[in-house]
Amino acid sequence: MAWETTNEKCRWHTRRYSGFVDDACGGTAAAAEAFARFGVPGALGQPCADGWSARWPVTGGERPLTLVRLGDDGGAWLFAVTRHMSARGWPVETPLNGPGGPVVTAQGVPFALLQGAAGEPGDRRSRAHQHVRGRLLARFHRDAASFAEREQRLGFGRAWELDLFVRPRADSFNALLAEFAAEQRDLAWALRRERYRNLRELARMGYGRATRR
Repeated sequence: MAWETTNEKCRWHTRRYSGFVDDACGGTAAAAEAFARFGVPGALGQPCADGWSARWPVTGGERPLTLVRLGDDGGAWLFAVTRHMSARGWPVETPLNGPGGPVVTAQGVPFALLQGAAGEPGDRRSRAHQHVRGRLLARFHRDAASFAEREQRLGFGRAWELDLFVRPRADSFNALLAEFAAEQRDLAWALRRERYRNLRELARMGYGRATRR
C-alpha cells in the first residue's frame, strides 16, 4: 500500500490499532448487539477516536445518541456524576431505558445509550469563545469538586495501569501489543516505547503518590 503523505500513513496505522484494541476488548460486535436491544432507529457509526473506542455515535436516527461501553460498576459512577452535574445546571447526556433499564449487557459487556446534551459547538478559532470556555472550565471544576465519590470509578486505574483495560482479553497491555505486532511490528514496538517514556515522566512528576481519583 502506498501513502501520499506521512500523516496519511500515521492515520491508517492508528485506525488499524484502534480497531484491533476495540475488537480485542469486546467492542464492536457487542456494541451492535447492545444497540439492537434498545430498539431505537438508526445505526452505529465508527467508534469515536478517543483512544479506546468506547463510544459509538448513532447515525441516521431522530436525535443525537451515543452508545457507551460502561465500566465494571455497570454505569453507577457515570450516572451518579451525571445527576450531580445536572443538578448544578450543566447540560448532560441523558441515559435512555432499554428493556430492563438504562444498562444493557451484551456478551458480558455493559452498555448505555445516551441522548446528547443540547447545544452546538462554538467557534474554537474565536478568542472570545476561548475566554468563555476557560470560565466554564473553572466553574465545571468547582461544581465537580463537591461530588461525593472521591475515588476513581471501579475498573479504571491510573494512567499507567493499562493492564486493567485489556483484561480479560489479555494478561497485560504488553501481551496485547505483542499480538498486535504480528500485524504491525514497527507500530506495536513504537507504542510500547512511548508507553514506557510516559511512565518515566509520570514517575518523575510523582504521579504515583497522588490521590486516586
